[in-house]
Amino acid sequence: MAVPDLDHLARAYRAFAHQHPEAFRLIFTPTASQESLQRSAAPVLLAVTAFVGEDHALSAARLFTAWATGFVQMELAGAFRLGGDVEDAFEYGLRHMIASLEAGRTG
Repeated sequence: MAVPDLDHLARAYRAFAHQHPEAFRLIFTPTASQESLQRSAAPVLLAVTAFVGEDHALSAARLFTAWATGFVQMELAGAFRLGGDVEDAFEYGLRHMIASLEAGRTG
């Protein structure tokens, strides 16, 4: 199985949120089954494991998911009102998030 690309995953996650904002909000329901959670987390866990190894994969996946979710939630809420280009901000954040995980590569 090929390792999923974090760049692609983040862009797909953001695109889904923009195309289906109400469905995106439902992702975070506390009633999601454990099976659903594991299935949806698997690509991110696999991708970050390639960077940080199995011992830190869950923490790295949480970091990456929290950044992407926070960014998208703020974007959907219209919370980026200080000016600047939101697309550039997403690219900056994504580039630096991936670089930080690459720096933690375990080999």
